[in-house]
Amino acid sequence: MKNKLIIFLFITFVLCGGMANASADPAPLSEAEARQILMKIKDKEKDLRTFIAQVKQVKQTQLFKEPLHSEGMIYFDHSGRLLLKMTQPSPVIVFFNNDRLYIHYPDYGKTEETYIGNHFFEKYFGVGTSIDGFYEQYMVEIFPATGGGLYQLKMLPKEERMAKKIEMIEVIFRKDDMLPEQVRILEKDGDDTTINLKFISINQPLPKDIFDMDLGDPNQYSR
Repeated sequence: MKNKLIIFLFITFVLCGGMANASADPAPLSEAEARQILMKIKDKEKDLRTFIAQVKQVKQTQLFKEPLHSEGMIYFDHSGRLLLKMTQPSPVIVFFNNDRLYIHYPDYGKTEETYIGNHFFEKYFGVGTSIDGFYEQYMVEIFPATGGGLYQLKMLPKEERMAKKIEMIEVIFRKDDMLPEQVRILEKDGDDTTINLKFISINQPLPKDIFDMDLGDPNQYSR
């Protein structure tokens, strides 16, 4: 369930937009300025129809001395489908299909199916909600990151379920198009996940049949 929460968070902040190699200005923007920037992000969210992005993740955990590296591709369609195909170090397919989440492990022939319900992202993570609703879910600060056309968005969860597991979320995003370059998720237990994004295409046709997959029989692994 912990890994699924990280997946939910990562997908959410790609759609509605960890720590870059740029340090933040010590003084955050005023709330009025921050709200203006969040409004631009929300406008971008409304205009986003499709995208393809390269994903590279580094995870530091208490269980391993060395960080864990993984990479893959993400495909999004506004109709309610999103596919994350991780290829390294081992293949994993994560598929959001409307009210269902599928996680498929090709090497083991195993598929997990989870019912996430309607409006899941809106309810838990603020996608599609108003700016006021976003502030109800998070303590929000925005900093102008050093090094040029970047902002740093820092969020502390208020929602009880998330706050028990997540200490802080940081997103580095570009000023010109309001797209995230890096997402960092710091967990209560000290685990630290950083995801780097490189957008390949935005609002262009996706590869034909990209969402047509044989994930096997998930019934025995359903949640």
